[in-house]
Amino acid sequence: MAIPWSEDNAWRINRERRGRLSIQRGYQISSRFYNRRRSACEAAWHSPSRNCLCGGIPDPLHDMSMERKNNIMIAWVGYQRRAEAMKDFWNYEVLYFPKVLSSRKLLPLDYLIRSIQTIATLAQRRPKQVWIQSPPSFLLYIASFYKFARGSRAVVIADLHNSFFRPKWLSFPFLRSCLGQMNAVLVHNKQVAQDYSGHFGAAANLHILEDRSVELRVETRTKVTHHDSILFPCSFDEDEPIGIVFEAALKVPEARFCITGKHEGKLPCATALLKPSNVELLGFLPIEQFDDLLASAGAVLGLTTRDNVQLSVANEAISYGKAMVLSDTPTLRELFDGARFVDTLDPNSIASGVKDVLRARLDFEKASSKGLERKIARWDCQAARLKEALHE
Repeated sequence: MAIPWSEDNAWRINRERRGRLSIQRGYQISSRFYNRRRSACEAAWHSPSRNCLCGGIPDPLHDMSMERKNNIMIAWVGYQRRAEAMKDFWNYEVLYFPKVLSSRKLLPLDYLIRSIQTIATLAQRRPKQVWIQSPPSFLLYIASFYKFARGSRAVVIADLHNSFFRPKWLSFPFLRSCLGQMNAVLVHNKQVAQDYSGHFGAAANLHILEDRSVELRVETRTKVTHHDSILFPCSFDEDEPIGIVFEAALKVPEARFCITGKHEGKLPCATALLKPSNVELLGFLPIEQFDDLLASAGAVLGLTTRDNVQLSVANEAISYGKAMVLSDTPTLRELFDGARFVDTLDPNSIASGVKDVLRARLDFEKASSKGLERKIARWDCQAARLKEALHE
């Protein structure tokens, strides 16, 4: 039945027609959007690079790297061998937060910026497992808050480096409470475990996990060894006696000492003037160049005046099967028993150790290889105990 024409009826008919057209148009737009989204998801599903942020659904049978996206290691440095060496075993992604501001006067502001970056990362990623390296010790505040907020949905692990036990970091309040909230607290050797117990008491969540051995790159395995070269990786920290190494080098003119590490602003001018001609300051090297230098070195020198330091360079050297000259400390003797041990503050002792190693290099390399086997077995046991504790 036809509707009689009138101005009111015409207005009503036009409104209904516009409504039907709007609904139809909206359906068409939503259909096209749905089809594009569906096509994108299907492409992402079948793509070999599903682990990118494309909105696709990951297939764990084809891309195991997706499992790592919810496990992260937070380190406030530019690069670290310990974190990199363990990431495949623990299946985490390393997130570095290097300095934003280089000036020491702006250090508090730098800490604030990196704290905000760290909190934002945790809020955005919501990782299931978080490894946080400390120092700085105030990172434990962020870690404990994240654990409180996420509860049983997150596993939080504090990886305490030796410098954590220096007075400036131990002076922060509530550290014992924060550490008690962690699923695991890691220290790197027995001596540091004793230091921890001395400051915070016995803890059920305390575990020893040494540095994992380094996997050699294929290119480094064929490097020619320069028998007279002594590699001394250095951070130019106060526990490394650079001046004494210069004195020792004078007593071994047949050897060439290669010292790596950023020395600008750290090496006093008076000490730099004492550098003998057989010592090279190579500065900070990219990791590939450093590995090449390590692979071709005749021996590796590692010195510290601190008894509880395990020396990452010693771990790198033993991984490469290199002859080692190390400081005579209880910790280093326990971890690297195939080395030639010397008095850190005696240039004559260091020079004698270098001469002995160069003279019997092959014997010391065999000792390092045997020591590496023991180290790998020891690390595997430590990792197994930690993994069991994390899954309780």
